[in-house]
Amino acid sequence: ASQGDNQEEVAEAQRKLEEVQAAFEEVQKTAKAAKEQEAAAKKAKAELDAALADLKAEEDAYNNKTKELEKKSEEGGVVSRNKAKAELAQHLATDPLPLRKAKITCEAAVKKAERTAAEAEASRIAAEAAVTAAEAALAEAEAYLQEVRSKPGCAAGAIWWIDRELHEQRKYLPSSKGG
Repeated sequence: ASQGDNQEEVAEAQRKLEEVQAAFEEVQKTAKAAKEQEAAAKKAKAELDAALADLKAEEDAYNNKTKELEKKSEEGGVVSRNKAKAELAQHLATDPLPLRKAKITCEAAVKKAERTAAEAEASRIAAEAAVTAAEAALAEAEAYLQEVRSKPGCAAGAIWWIDRELHEQRKYLPSSKGG
């Protein structure tokens, strides 16, 4: 049998190979996006940790000064106690701007961390879906190629080349997925 007997089937196998290659390109794009989202989520988590540490430091400083002034207002002579009471009243009446700023920064960091974590999770799910779609396309192409190969009049060179391309694409599957 000549090689021209099943050109339509070889063309179909070639089309399926191109679908597999397109699916693997999509996998690479979504995996890259997922990694970027993961990095952004880690950065947001680090910002959140820094904001929480800053908030704790500001709260500790404010509370320590309050305790120190309360202690001074209870010890010592009358003048020093009254002076400490006045300082304490002034301290409690002033607006603790650094503390408020730290709380606002912390709230913003929490929101950003939650948002980036959700985006990273969505990207990870999209990447997994793309891998699943690529696996399905690869399996379909391999099955069709096997069917074409089993028929008489097969263009062995073209089939071998398509099989080789599919083998190369399988290398890019994650190792847990059979690559």
